Amino acid sequence: MQYFASMFSGDANLHHINNDRYGSRKWTTARDLLEQHRQQS
Repeated sequence: MQYFASMFSGDANLHHINNDRYGSRKWTTARDLLEQHRQQS
């Protein structure tokens, strides 16, 4: 219940996270992953 309350009050915001340090990333779809696995077999 505390998690729920913190999320809606704004207390759970993570201001110290710097995701830009990793650069841009492309998402891999499940279809692409399975196709890649199938090609390796």
